[in-house]
Amino acid sequence: MKINETLDSLGKKENIQEPFMIRGHVPSKLQQDVLCFGLATDNSSGQNQSLLWTIIAGADSSIQAIKTIIDGGYGKVSFGKRLKQGEGFFYQELFGIRTKKGEYKTDSITIGNKKALVIYHDKLQNQEYLISFENPAKSVCEMLKNNYGSPLLEEWYEDVYNEVLEKEYMKKIPIYCDENIFQKPVTFLERNEIMSEEKIDELISLMVKSKQIKFPVKGDGAELSTIPQDLGEYISRFSIDMLEKLSNNLSPLHNPIVDTTCPRFNEYPIELFPAQAHVATALSKFLMKNKSVLLQGKTSTGKTKMMTAVADALAYYQGKEGYRSIVYVPPSLTSKWAEKEIYSIIPGAEVHWIKKTSDLINWHNKWIKEGKPKAKKPTFFVISFTTMRSGATIEKAVSFQKVQTEKGKKNWIEPYKDGWYCPSCMQAHQVIEDKEEYLDSNGILKVKQRKRPMLYNEFGAARRVDQNQKLNNAYCSECGESLWTNKVLTRFASFKAWTTYENKLLKAIQNGEKYPQRCLQEGKSEIKKSNKYPRRVATIEYIHRKMKNVFDIAIIDEVHELKSGATAQGFALSKLVASVKHTIAGTATLFGGKAQDIYFLLWRLFPSVMHKAGYKYNELQRWNKEYGNIEKIVYNAEEEVTEYSNKQSKGGRQRVTEKVMPGISPYVLQYLIPNGVWLNLFDVWPEELRVPFIDVPTLFCDMDSNLKEMYLEMSSNFDKLVLENQGAREDRIPNIYTLYTETGISALDNPFRYPLVTGKRMNGEIIDIWQPNHKQFPSEKLLPKEAKLVERLESELSEERVSLVYVKDTGTTKEERDIQPRLKEVIEKEIPNAKVAILRTTSCKTDRRTEWIEKKVSEGYNVIITSIKLVKVGVDLLITPTIMFYQYCWSMFDMIQAKNRAFRIGQTQECRVFYFAYKETFQEYMALIIAKKNKASQAIGGEVTSDGLSAMLGDDGDIQKMLIESIQSDDGLSKLRGSAEEWTRQSNKRVAELLSKKLKTIKLPIEQLLEWLKERNTDIQVLNKIEVNQQKIIMDIQKGNIKGFSIQENNCLEIDDISAFGFPSYSDADIYQHLMCVKANVGPISKIKIVEEKMNRKGNRKSKIIDGQLALVLDF
Repeated sequence: MKINETLDSLGKKENIQEPFMIRGHVPSKLQQDVLCFGLATDNSSGQNQSLLWTIIAGADSSIQAIKTIIDGGYGKVSFGKRLKQGEGFFYQELFGIRTKKGEYKTDSITIGNKKALVIYHDKLQNQEYLISFENPAKSVCEMLKNNYGSPLLEEWYEDVYNEVLEKEYMKKIPIYCDENIFQKPVTFLERNEIMSEEKIDELISLMVKSKQIKFPVKGDGAELSTIPQDLGEYISRFSIDMLEKLSNNLSPLHNPIVDTTCPRFNEYPIELFPAQAHVATALSKFLMKNKSVLLQGKTSTGKTKMMTAVADALAYYQGKEGYRSIVYVPPSLTSKWAEKEIYSIIPGAEVHWIKKTSDLINWHNKWIKEGKPKAKKPTFFVISFTTMRSGATIEKAVSFQKVQTEKGKKNWIEPYKDGWYCPSCMQAHQVIEDKEEYLDSNGILKVKQRKRPMLYNEFGAARRVDQNQKLNNAYCSECGESLWTNKVLTRFASFKAWTTYENKLLKAIQNGEKYPQRCLQEGKSEIKKSNKYPRRVATIEYIHRKMKNVFDIAIIDEVHELKSGATAQGFALSKLVASVKHTIAGTATLFGGKAQDIYFLLWRLFPSVMHKAGYKYNELQRWNKEYGNIEKIVYNAEEEVTEYSNKQSKGGRQRVTEKVMPGISPYVLQYLIPNGVWLNLFDVWPEELRVPFIDVPTLFCDMDSNLKEMYLEMSSNFDKLVLENQGAREDRIPNIYTLYTETGISALDNPFRYPLVTGKRMNGEIIDIWQPNHKQFPSEKLLPKEAKLVERLESELSEERVSLVYVKDTGTTKEERDIQPRLKEVIEKEIPNAKVAILRTTSCKTDRRTEWIEKKVSEGYNVIITSIKLVKVGVDLLITPTIMFYQYCWSMFDMIQAKNRAFRIGQTQECRVFYFAYKETFQEYMALIIAKKNKASQAIGGEVTSDGLSAMLGDDGDIQKMLIESIQSDDGLSKLRGSAEEWTRQSNKRVAELLSKKLKTIKLPIEQLLEWLKERNTDIQVLNKIEVNQQKIIMDIQKGNIKGFSIQENNCLEIDDISAFGFPSYSDADIYQHLMCVKANVGPISKIKIVEEKMNRKGNRKSKIIDGQLALVLDF
């Protein structure tokens, strides 16, 4: 009888006296039997078939032994039955089962009161097989919908399922199931390789046409042509339907429509926007039941205020009077947090700016001396990434020892000490060369290791925790102690120097010689300061060891900067999360284009989620394979693999490399959506307060004859080297394309001083590649691109708009590459009213750049030149509404952040962004790449478009890499031009107005109102009060609450004096009361009586009234 027939015949109620069993047998070592309640094997030929799925139960030791045998591929596994024979039992084997190491997963379950184990093959996870315990038709159709997106109605399930079986796309496999356990039949299906999305679509189409399946409503299909093919249009059209369906399936923790925000927010001096208040409330409710939460908010959504409010709301819901929060931020944001953000919503908070670890240690010691009192008010500790992570220098605590006796040297006997010896256990640190797993007599898996002492040249100079290509040297293999230690400079150079000093001091004390004693104590040498060996403790080490659970919540800003796996500040995040009670992490750019960008962040913020998903900390490659893109390249030693390079066996040399490519699977969102909130700027910023954002397409310039000649010469030199590079080995320049693109982009903007470009071959030889002829470009002559920049700046300055000019070449590597002084000179020379300032890394501290720019503008500077890298994070540039990209950086994400620096909540002026580039150059390539990614950047910010989806599936934002690929592609430029043209077509009329010679300037309503007030010479105090309340005033005007003031469709402010004030003459107080809707405070007065006064004949006639004259009697 065949195995499948055997299994099919066993699908009956099991005889309790003669149950079915699975036996595991390792010759001469062990044999274990367990009960079997279900079994499925594949259809492979032969007596032994591969195990696909089984349920076993029995004693814990027996279950563990069988699990180990199956998972490790040891010994023999068989399926059989326990039969009674006389007074005993014997095992009757029905057939053998094949297993293979590492191909099985397990889940623990309970059957009745028995502990059971489900063992299943990876093929079930890959859906090569499908198991259904109730409704196979529903299971199959759900799989088709999930895998292929097949549009199947529920009433079609049975018909589609039967048709799939008839076409043999899937087929049933006989299995054994105990009917005492499974009340309904269990169906096991094998998926045929020929089944594909095209086959299923064809099958459903034929079934519809043949009327095997019918639609519930009749129609002619005409509306199908109206369904958008573009993803963005499709989502825009059906977003309400999708939202409704999602709302029906989800039960949110906090529903903004029904639930109110935290009452604590009503006490804030600055009212949070509704979206901010609801998000902060929802996050605080989530933290009541969870350890960590994530907030991804686009730039200027107010993440700092929301995260501060979350800490405050969490304490409110916990019934705490006060709380302690540690704020972990980049260095550029420390002053912003410590001096502005926290106080802006919690003025009574106590804020400690931790600039060095001793600040925190001093506070902690004081707190301990006071008896560790509970916090009585909100207390924040602001600390930078660098302060948190930076500690003393780490050096080896071990030394290599090779000791041999004299006799051993003479007789060539091996040294009795030869290796790196641990100072704790005095054993040599070992290298594991091989592992062998085996089962002992009790069925327990054991590991036998073959080890040897680590060699001198294997230890290395860097500390290595994980053993990958290089060997682990962090901890002793024998006792687990660290082989590294912190080293600092001390007052005494050696222990001998200390004992010498100690002996002299003790002698003076014992002899009662106070003067020598004082001289010795005061004459001690000072501890030398050294950058190599700083005397400091990493703040995170102190918190982790001494201050666990002292902080109620940790606030992590710009958490994406902590995503790397082996960085000190990343490890600091792990320890910080473990040391506090709750954590909220915020960022604007969580994804960097690859799945691995969030792997270590998930482990640091949500370790239980990753552990539950079955991952181990060092399984990054597995994560990339499952949720990212892996490029696998196989190198063969020979061009054709018809010859084998091995001399004495068949085989050849082959090398396989795997490279992580851009791309993120949407399924990765299952780890993020349940643990965070995603917020867009437009979710927070009310439409009536929002200013226009004009992203102007690139302004291309033609090169003059000298620039063309220079560019062609440069291209010719590099093209020649690129050809020589092909097939070269020792003479190859590995970074030739990087040099090519860098030079092609930068030299055009600096032909006056651009330095010599050199390349380094693989053999170490350095060669000269190209340098421009500086004499060909007189400094007094404007370059075409400079002239275009001057033209745009002149237009912006005519509107009194401060402009920010971004450049890439700032001279950090070579001074000759710095173009900022040249631009400053050109702008101030060509534009009379221009005053230019240059922001460099040395201009101010990292966290003072916003203040530096504000100070320069207040001093009359109206053009700021700086590098994109300096202001991409933590700088609010409301004061510079015009941004000009004179040059671009290589990171698309940095450019996205940099261009949004001015477009923030509170901005009152129209924001404009300009780009400049030369035609028919690498600058054009680069500009076109940016144009192509213009839509894709919306996907990173949360808006889904077709380009955005494609970017998510394969783009890491590296512009230089994309530029090189476009250069190498034959049709790269034509494709990019198409994207740029599309961007230009989508530009609105306002862009055309900005670029036209006759610039039609439409100021914002608040600007028009302030200009009208200034023309009337309104008092400065009234102006200041109106400026402070400008948002409320404009909203009241738009709602029609302020009589006589209105905003027309063209955004013009219209004022009717008579309608507003009743007469053409009015005071500043009248204007303020009218705009602020302030009612006059007039108290009640007594009734006015009108009486007729009688003339008195006596007295002076001139001073008396005449008959009939009226008088007023005012009883005040």
